[in-house]
Amino acid sequence: MSNDTLTPPAAIEAAGRAAPPVARARRRVGVVCLVVLLAGLVVLGIAVGANPVPLNAVWTALTRFDPST
Repeated sequence: MSNDTLTPPAAIEAAGRAAPPVARARRRVGVVCLVVLLAGLVVLGIAVGANPVPLNAVWTALTRFDPST
């Protein structure tokens, strides 16, 4: 088995940094969209879970937490 066909790790790192600005922007937008989608799914999962809870109750619980209750 010859080592001539393998790409050196330094070349792989350089290729990752050499992404054009459009690709980086597109990747950033994609990551933001996925985070927003994940947050929405978490809220929906809490609302629909084993015991259905109205969405306004979930939102109130997440935004106005009162540890005394």
